[in-house]
Amino acid sequence: MEVLKGFEKYLQEKDISRKTKKDYITDIKLFIGFINKANEGFKPEYVTELMTIGYKKYMIHEKVYKASTINRKITSLEWFCKYLIQGGYIKENPAEGLETIPQQQIAPKSLKRVEVIRLFNLVFAVNNKRDICIFSILYNTGIRNGELAKLKLKNIEINERSGVIHIENSKRYKSRTISLNKDVRKAISEYLKTRPKIARSQKEYLEEPLLVGERCYMTTSGIYRVVRKYGDMININLTPHTLRHTFIRNLLDQRTDHVTISEITGDSLEMLKIYGKPHREHIERAVESIEITN
Repeated sequence: MEVLKGFEKYLQEKDISRKTKKDYITDIKLFIGFINKANEGFKPEYVTELMTIGYKKYMIHEKVYKASTINRKITSLEWFCKYLIQGGYIKENPAEGLETIPQQQIAPKSLKRVEVIRLFNLVFAVNNKRDICIFSILYNTGIRNGELAKLKLKNIEINERSGVIHIENSKRYKSRTISLNKDVRKAISEYLKTRPKIARSQKEYLEEPLLVGERCYMTTSGIYRVVRKYGDMININLTPHTLRHTFIRNLLDQRTDHVTISEITGDSLEMLKIYGKPHREHIERAVESIEITN
């Protein structure tokens, strides 16, 4: 279908992950199928406000999707309508006023201390310098999978006593600079000693992404698979985002203020609210730390 191929091309130009693009395409195929049943065929002009409202009701009452799934499909529909407007198929966005469904915000899953120890014991036992580098960066900086995949050698500054990485600005996230502790500095330095060299000149070398796979530079999917592999080996449901959540949780448990965490992670203050309160053991420790003793 021409309009679906055009939408795929439209998404390729947007700064969103490969998985998100795939999800959006799948969602719109379902929406087109819904219109096909209602109209015995699909035409862009069939995408009306009445049709989008009917589609939302269809997902709620007939498909009985979870709120999070429905909300993502509404987002997909908004992107599709923007494409239809840009392509001249329709004049107004019929999904613009389509409200998402309220859902309970649950603090994201983070690793317990014992799980972190088990994980890094395994990573160091395997002793793959690239994998040690991946886990050290994700756990100690909290950067996103996509940001790690795009991290270039020129964006890394390391010396004996300090180091930073510079996250470049994108359409979705603001640029920021993150300090590196000694564990990350060591992991990156050790990996660079064994990292395959692809560039022919120093200038080209600095423009290269940090992580190299078997054939070329690592993608978000490649990083995801590496992280999942180690998680499966110790029976933990592990993703790069789990390590990001663990990093943020660690900062909160150390009573780091939300403004500082926002600057480090690039998350909004509103987004950080979903992490809720520090763990009870850290609250008790904080109270005990101000106790006056004779």
